[in-house]
Amino acid sequence: MSGIPPICAGQNSAQEIMSPFLSAIAHVKSKASLKIVEYDVCINVIPISLHTETMLESRIFIITAPSGTGKSTINRKLVNNIQNLSFSVSVTTRRQRANEVHGEHYWFIDQDTFKSHIKEQNLAEHAEVLGNFYGTTFEEIERLQSQNLDII
Repeated sequence: MSGIPPICAGQNSAQEIMSPFLSAIAHVKSKASLKIVEYDVCINVIPISLHTETMLESRIFIITAPSGTGKSTINRKLVNNIQNLSFSVSVTTRRQRANEVHGEHYWFIDQDTFKSHIKEQNLAEHAEVLGNFYGTTFEEIERLQSQNLDII
């Protein structure tokens, strides 16, 4: 995915689009505990188009980094500071934690349902991590696109 240029819409320059991302990353790094090993957070701007008669094209921003490096903090800061940007809620087979809300943090599903999503090609992406499955459904992307939102 490296080498894909930022997607610019209307009058926005690449710098205007990326500036809030870089600011959020700097904020996370400045608040990091000394116990946390610093990792580079990779931001890829991936153009994905899912066109139907009722949908407009949206930009999809993908934040990737190792576990525990501040991706959720970056996502919250971005969604709170960028108009028309929404967080896509992934599906997962891992256990729901006490502080997590079904449909807000993740859609918690069983492995059979997840495997059905894979078989029926309902997932834009998916991965297995430590024996649990994670993925993004096309339904979630379409839901946000139908509201003309960019997606993180």
